Amino acid sequence: MYPEQIDFDQEKINALTAKSAECFFRSNFKFLTAHNGIRKKKLHLLLSPTSGGKSTVVRSILCDMVFRNKDKKILLWLSEESKEDFLVEFAATVPPNDVLKNIRIVSEMDTTHTDEEIISTIEQAIDLYDIDFLMIDNITTSKFYGEKTPNEQMAMSKWYKGLLNKTTVFLIAHTNSNDYNNRLLNETDIRGSKNITNLVEFLYILQPIHVGDRLFQFINIKKHRGQELKGRFFRLFYEPKIKSFDRDAKVNFEGFKEIFAMRNQLGK
Repeated sequence: MYPEQIDFDQEKINALTAKSAECFFRSNFKFLTAHNGIRKKKLHLLLSPTSGGKSTVVRSILCDMVFRNKDKKILLWLSEESKEDFLVEFAATVPPNDVLKNIRIVSEMDTTHTDEEIISTIEQAIDLYDIDFLMIDNITTSKFYGEKTPNEQMAMSKWYKGLLNKTTVFLIAHTNSNDYNNRLLNETDIRGSKNITNLVEFLYILQPIHVGDRLFQFINIKKHRGQELKGRFFRLFYEPKIKSFDRDAKVNFEGFKEIFAMRNQLGK
């Protein structure tokens, strides 16, 4: 089989460009709208150190997603907590509302099914419920990925990528170190195989910074394939009443460095 000749018809190119610019998922977070929102049927990854605020970010994104995209259906796959435990935490962020019916949850901790059975369940659920957005929290503690060999992790990464034919995928992963207060984290800090960071099209890194008794949390956008970026560093603001990040703000690199220079350095 020989490759077909590429058709550089300008009308088709204009149509593809317009489609790429469409905003399918609306958001109130500037770190997402900085590249025109979560991209439809693309692979996204949020990398975070343990105890850095990862679970809070997950709840915040879900809350933002479900209330600003009431026509979208969401599937959450948990590996660290049961469905019941997650709902108790989520209830503090989101009051009872009819739109919550659009979220479906699967937890590895609530089942004794085999790997193959759970993976099959995920695939069938995407089709059955016409899922628009799949979030996996988190791959590095999942028995399907975190406990596997590098080759098995690579195969699982390709499975995530294959799901893009059906839905949008947002992965959460841990870093392999908690040395985040002394340096800027990057994509090589992911726990386990580095292959997944090559496959993802959008990569966000949660960078916590301790200054005295205060904790500053930033999102650093490392990859934004095919989209113009309107800012790279964004500070998250935590709202204790709802145990969630309720907003964020763009900061320039100089502003980020100013806070980073004030960080606690007792570990050095």
